[in-house]
Amino acid sequence: MNNTKNIDNIQKRLIKSLIIIAIVSFITMIFSVLGYVKSSKNEFIKPEFDNKAIAKELEITDELKELGYNEFYQEGMSYKFSMCGKVNIENKKATVYFTNDTNNETWLKLRIIDRNNNIIGETGIVRPGEYVENVDIKGNTKSGDKITLKIMGYVPEKYTSAGAVSVNTIIN
Repeated sequence: MNNTKNIDNIQKRLIKSLIIIAIVSFITMIFSVLGYVKSSKNEFIKPEFDNKAIAKELEITDELKELGYNEFYQEGMSYKFSMCGKVNIENKKATVYFTNDTNNETWLKLRIIDRNNNIIGETGIVRPGEYVENVDIKGNTKSGDKITLKIMGYVPEKYTSAGAVSVNTIIN
């Protein structure tokens, strides 16, 4: 009888222990999932206006023509922009002359992306009629490296997308 009582007590303690372990595991799993959901939210952060933007018409020089300065627009796009197709990088600055057309109703932003999809430089928001001459570059780049110039349009005040355009080029 004593042996049976001992076995019953051991079984009861074992069952209680297993229930406690299951409850603790379940609670841990819930907190892990909630933590993952909270940390994986991609919260939109409004980009700031570019403090280096120049609010005047850009004079098209021979130097700009040599750098492939060109207007980009296709039917159906909600905005026009101009920039250098040949990007020179010196002293961690990319010469782009990124220009938001005066007649646009869209704010624009430029990102420079390397071949590994890393953002190596970007402007702030550029208003219609403004341009940005240079973009600060992070990381190591050299002549011949492939890059993508990604232009993102924003509806003013709402910060909703007005479309995006990507231009593939190389560092001059």
